[in-house]
Amino acid sequence: MKKQKTIYRMKGDKQNFEITLNNDNSFEIIIKKLNGGNPIQMKNIDDTPTTFPPIFGDVDKYKTLLD
Repeated sequence: MKKQKTIYRMKGDKQNFEITLNNDNSFEIIIKKLNGGNPIQMKNIDDTPTTFPPIFGDVDKYKTLLD
């Protein structure tokens, strides 16, 4: 759901969060139980696309943060 021109609110089954798009090709994510509710800034540091494998060992730990 688009909240403002550059702010998107994501509604999930367990928690809602916001993504704010910035002019400098970065974005901020706000998830209440991560980083004290403060924005986590994600910056584009390279023009080369990067991917991460979808296998993580700490999934259960982060699931508790969404409750």
